[in-house]
Amino acid sequence: MNCPECNSPEFEEENDIIQLDFNNRLIAVIVPVMTCWDCGHRWTDERAEDIQYKALLEAR
Repeated sequence: MNCPECNSPEFEEENDIIQLDFNNRLIAVIVPVMTCWDCGHRWTDERAEDIQYKALLEAR
């Protein structure tokens, strides 16, 4: 995996908290976030989408 902005292979993976709005209720979810060491771009991958989807299903 490389940075989608500068294509650098140098990045760090960490966990970050995001908030989802579901029926006027905020849900906090911890997702993996990558940060490029060269350009500073931050991004998530398909794992974060899966985590968000599961959190919304459980909130119903």
